[in-house]
Amino acid sequence: MRRFILIAPDLHDPDGELSVIRSEMPCLARFRDHGTVSMVRNSEGKGNLEAEYLGLERDSVSMQQGPLTVAALGYDPPDRSAHYHLSLLSTKNGTIDIPKVQLDFETQRLVLDLSKQLNTRRITICESEGAEHGLVIENGSPESESTSPDQANGKPVQAVLPNCEDENYLRRFIDDSINLLSEQDFNLRRIDNELPPINLLWPWGGGWRQHVTNLGIRFGEVGYVCSNSIRLQGLTRLAGWKHCNRSEFRDGTRINFEFLLNWIRTNELSICLINEFSEFRASEHFEELSWLASELNRRLLLPLFEDSLEHEIQMSLFSPSSQANTSGIAMKSRSGKLAEGIAPFDERLFDEKRIPAFSIAESVHRGMVETE
Repeated sequence: MRRFILIAPDLHDPDGELSVIRSEMPCLARFRDHGTVSMVRNSEGKGNLEAEYLGLERDSVSMQQGPLTVAALGYDPPDRSAHYHLSLLSTKNGTIDIPKVQLDFETQRLVLDLSKQLNTRRITICESEGAEHGLVIENGSPESESTSPDQANGKPVQAVLPNCEDENYLRRFIDDSINLLSEQDFNLRRIDNELPPINLLWPWGGGWRQHVTNLGIRFGEVGYVCSNSIRLQGLTRLAGWKHCNRSEFRDGTRINFEFLLNWIRTNELSICLINEFSEFRASEHFEELSWLASELNRRLLLPLFEDSLEHEIQMSLFSPSSQANTSGIAMKSRSGKLAEGIAPFDERLFDEKRIPAFSIAESVHRGMVETE
């Protein structure tokens, strides 16, 4: 039996004011006719939230951005290496700037090809085909105080330089990247066209790789994960499962639902994460939120429900809340199985009594197990 788990944080509205579930997603009522509903508790522990999306306890994995990025890019450096995320940024008059316009492929490749000159015996750039890259320092420090691009944006380079045992290597790497890239012809042309130069390679999120439970051994099968999260992709790989090509997933209002649909139809056990609802709510882009919910209903959920009329399918959908101490909602549906109870799958669920509540990890695990 095919099982798929759809995770959409903040798809629901905790206050019930903008219920796209009720207004834009009528297909969910059909799934509810064959399932059970529950609540989703936010975990209070520390660690990586992405672990819970794989059915692991949150505090069982605690890695910085760097190790997850390097893993996602498919690199396996020697033990005791420090892993960093490497961002392509801009600096002018000593101040850091995040380019507001997405870099074209040609510029990305040009920067990375030039940056290979910065590799040394201990420092290696882990490049990808996109704008997300990694950096590895062999025999590096397990801990690093480094600043993310969002935190560094608008600040002087000298004020936010890394602070750790490897700081001399990292600071020299940063200086060398500025010296190497600033006077390149493509950057001079960018300045002439009133575009920010891409002249700063910024390492951040440093740390060591951590052992992760092998999910293939734990659950006796391989799961297939689909998302546009480089963090989840890295953790999925370390856990022994398979992750999709993030470039095919896309993001924002450009999510490729046909790609997700084929991914679910192709694999026996799949997990799909859609973070866009949470991002649209946080930025108050409610028109985009409603449109995306409608597209999710039309292009993914409706075809899957039609599949369930002919094949055995188990669908678990849950929407955890990004707000602290706030519950989310969940549903588990199986074709041919009659619904248990009459509680609705939308924000009205918060008013129901005696609805069971599970953590995010427990909700995912329940979705993996076949309903009798």
